[in-house]
Formats: sequence, structure tokens, C-alpha cells
Amino acid sequence: MLLVALVDCSGESQPPSLSLISKPTGIDDKGAVAEISITAVDGQGQPGKGAVKVTSTAGSLRMPETVTLDAEGKASVGFSCVRATDALCKERVRVVGEWVNRGVTVSSETRVSVGAEFSTGPRLVPDWRDAGLLGPCLPTDAGEAQVCTTDMDCRRGFTCVFNAQGGKECVLKGGTGDVQATLRFRDPVDLDLHVFEPADGGSCHIFFGARGPRNACGSIGALDLDSNAACNIDNVNVENVIYPTGRRAPLGEYAIEVNYWSECSIGRAVPWQIEIRAGGELRYWCGSFATNEVMFTTPVTKFGLSLSQ
Repeated sequence: MLLVALVDCSGESQPPSLSLISKPTGIDDKGAVAEISITAVDGQGQPGKGAVKVTSTAGSLRMPETVTLDAEGKASVGFSCVRATDALCKERVRVVGEWVNRGVTVSSETRVSVGAEFSTGPRLVPDWRDAGLLGPCLPTDAGEAQVCTTDMDCRRGFTCVFNAQGGKECVLKGGTGDVQATLRFRDPVDLDLHVFEPADGGSCHIFFGARGPRNACGSIGALDLDSNAACNIDNVNVENVIYPTGRRAPLGEYAIEVNYWSECSIGRAVPWQIEIRAGGELRYWCGSFATNEVMFTTPVTKFGLSLSQ
């Protein structure tokens, strides 16, 4: 009996793979940017090498763009879609990656929902109890974005994402949620952000002593950091209450306050800025604590959140 063994000499133990993941999975049609994360694995289970060509049916990736895989077989590109300049920026836009491995083209795709919250179904509608301002009011804005490659390059409270120009920069966490409340200041002092989230029969207090999510009163939002806590100066000078992407923020009335916990021996007036994102709108409020207002809490604003009919 003659036995013939067929031996695979290619060294490939499994098919090579390519994956594309959009973060977030949905964006507005007014210039928001999603990060398309790319991962390639060769037939030996090792990180892929080379470049990936990325195309899309609409938006900023309509023309082919080639990105080089790093040592871990990963890469990323930014994707945005502006309906005012591209009529195809609607519904689920297809983003495709193509990678050549050992002469074989491996492809994968992801779909990004564009503009759905603006075109179908009820929208979140903020009811500002006072008008606030449409632009920053702190003379020298704290926490400005910085250039980055990964989240490791960013300070606490910030994340690394693509901007509208195709570069990457550090921006405040929580920008893709329904609500975001941010306190900014410039000085090495301990200021604290307080958010009162609507809850059944009253409100749920979010602050450094009950940061959330799911604190004692069951908050949905969460304080991401307590800057300069007890005068342990970190120079972040930003506190941010954020709401998770993909989960509806509670409807009802929100209240925002700022507390001057400690002057940390600064000995001068301390200006601050509050910015609120709600239902796709952004407003600003500014104020200042005097030197004799340590442990003072000032109410900043209230706003309602409801669904359009």
C-alpha cells in the first residue's frame, strides 16, 4: 500500500484576518469624527505587516487612504461625514479595509451610522433655564487639547481621537454621550464639580464623594476624576461628569454647582468655567471665587432634558 501525505509548506496554520471597528459606532452628520481601528493577523497568528487601504462610500474616506500597520499589526484612520457637502452622508456608511498578505488580498468592513439621531425618531431637546454663552469665557482656557498618538499621551480625563483635520488630539472624555458637564480652572486649587442628575422622586448627587456610575442613589453619569484633591496638585484642572455612549441619559431637570473646597495657599481670586453639552448643544458659564469664599458652593445653572415629539 502506498501512502501519500500532503504537506502544507506555506507555514500558514490559519487564514489571515483583518478587522475594522468604529469608535463610536454612530456619529452626527455635522462633522463629528469616528476612529476606525484596524487589526491584522497573519496565517501564523502573528501581527500583520505592511499597509491597509481604506475606502468608504461617503465622507472623508471617499478617496483611498493607505495606513501602515504598527508592530502589533494595528492602525487607525479618522472618518467623518458632513451632510451639507455630501448627500450620501446618511444612514449606515460602509468603510472597507483591504490588506495584501503573501500575495492574497484580505478584506473586511464596518458600518458607521451617520446622522440617524438628526433624521429619524425623537431627539433629545435641552431646555436651558438661562442662556449661558455660546463660546468659552475663561480668559485663558484650561485643559486645551494636545497632539497625541494613543490615550497614554493624554492627561487624566482626556482621550485621544481623530479631529476634523485628520490628525489626533486629546479631547475631554464623554463627548459622545447625551450629556457632559465639565469644570475648568487655571489655578492650583481644589475646586469641585457637583451635578444633580434627575431621578425618580428627586435628584441624584454626583461629586467626588459619590462619583458614580451606580453610586448610592443609582446615578447613570459619573465623575471621571477629582483634580487637585485635598491640594495634592496634579495640574489637570479639569473635572468632568460624563454619560455613557449608547445609553440614554435620564430625562428631567439637571442642576450644576461648583464648590471651592480649598485655596491650597494660593491667596488670590480663582476664576472658573463650566461647559455643558446636552442634546448636541454646548453652553458656557463663568464665575470667580473670592479669597474669602473657601468652602463656598455656588449654583451655576439648571437645564431640562426631554424628547422631541
